[in-house]
Amino acid sequence: YVYYYFKTLKELAEEVASGTTFLELSATKFSKLPFPLAPLEEQEKMVLKIEELFSYLDNLDKDLNIFTSQLEKYKLSVLKNAFSGDWKYVKWKEVLNIKNGKHYKTVLNKNGKYPIYGSAGIINYADEYLCDENTIIIGRKGTINKPIFVKEKFWNIDTAFGLETDKSVLKPKFLYYFTLKFNFLELNQATTIPSLTKKSLEEIRMPIPSLDIQDRMIEKIEKHFSNINNFQKIIKNSLHQSNSLRYKILDNAFKGKLVDNITNENAKDLLAQIQLEKLEYLKQEKKVQNKRVKKGKIMLNSLSILEILEKKKKSILVKDLWKKSKYKDDIEAFYAELKSIEDKIETENKNRDSFIRIKNANK
Repeated sequence: YVYYYFKTLKELAEEVASGTTFLELSATKFSKLPFPLAPLEEQEKMVLKIEELFSYLDNLDKDLNIFTSQLEKYKLSVLKNAFSGDWKYVKWKEVLNIKNGKHYKTVLNKNGKYPIYGSAGIINYADEYLCDENTIIIGRKGTINKPIFVKEKFWNIDTAFGLETDKSVLKPKFLYYFTLKFNFLELNQATTIPSLTKKSLEEIRMPIPSLDIQDRMIEKIEKHFSNINNFQKIIKNSLHQSNSLRYKILDNAFKGKLVDNITNENAKDLLAQIQLEKLEYLKQEKKVQNKRVKKGKIMLNSLSILEILEKKKKSILVKDLWKKSKYKDDIEAFYAELKSIEDKIETENKNRDSFIRIKNANK
């Protein structure tokens, strides 16, 4: 019950959190957040209903993710069938210009005229490193198996290769769909970070049908991919709706709208009982405190931790030390002083209780 309620607290917690670099929620502020305390019987009913609905959504999400995986397999099947014809095969070095950038400290990016690809930095301002339109980008290190098709000129950099085609024999889009089918991890020889070499790319062999056939193949592939992409958008939207529905379920649950027999009267009775017990506790605590106060003596609860320990000169239970100190209403300040005097005190554990005393107090 507590866990599910905390999942609804994000926005409220962010409102009271503070911090410049990242938001931080202190224990004091967290303890002041509201908590809807329903009777135990009602809590159990709410949790059962929440988990019943969440289980249904979990199964739905599982089916959607399976469908997503099947669509990716279907994409590969489309590409495999597209390139299964009996055509002439040539090496990439015969029909491609494979460019790899060089990393320079001087940043000259033509005033942002060209987009940048990769992560190592911008290359030197030189035309021989400027890749043409309709270029396929392949990662040189790290992510090497996700080619990108770009339609504009760009500055190549140290962590990527740019593949430019001889357009008289090879359509850029045809090459791009071939790269989606190809498994570049098979060319990796590194032991830590996956990487490719220009030489290994140059030796790749691919089919080169006529330009007319390439156009027809591109058209068929894109027709299939268009349908697949539409399905993927529907799945993505459905998963988003599923996540939103979970939040709505929790929101309704803690507004008393999820389980019919959760009533405000039950909650009011419980809170009234808690209030009575709290008043009785405070009344008894006041009597105990009055007995401890003796005329002419310094009240212990106006002293610091160190002052109490020096006065006692023996071990004292941690929780008793807290109640007798001036920090009895501020546990954070209590632990702050403990930390500041840790070189002057020593602790001892007996069974499940912790005791503190001044060092060498018994000598």
